[in-house]
Amino acid sequence: ASLLIQSVYRGMKERQRVAQLWLEGVDKGAAIRIQKNVRGVLVRSELRRQMTAVTRIQAMLRGRSSRQFTAILEAKREVQIASAVTIQSDWRGRQSRKSIRLQREHRAFRAAAKLQARFRGNLARRNLQAARMDQTCI
Repeated sequence: ASLLIQSVYRGMKERQRVAQLWLEGVDKGAAIRIQKNVRGVLVRSELRRQMTAVTRIQAMLRGRSSRQFTAILEAKREVQIASAVTIQSDWRGRQSRKSIRLQREHRAFRAAAKLQARFRGNLARRNLQAARMDQTCI
């Protein structure tokens, strides 16, 4: 708002000065000054338009670069997830095989223990039977 007020005020003052010079007959310098001011306004306007265009182009390029970077990160993340799944799958398979092996070993130990118990039981019964035979024979 203050820039607008200042601009209007300066314009008014310049018009008063030009009118005064015109009345005094010094219109050549005023025309040159007006031309200079108009050229300055046009150049600044063109510069502002170019700067806006540059800013838009930069924004588009940054957005594109960001999207490409994000796509690369997502691809890497997918590879990492696939690798993690493979590692987890291998680990679970190994653990399952180990568990099955341990169960089989446990089953084999239990079977061996049963065989040993039966053998000892038979041996004990034979010894007992032999001892009874010896007692009855005496």
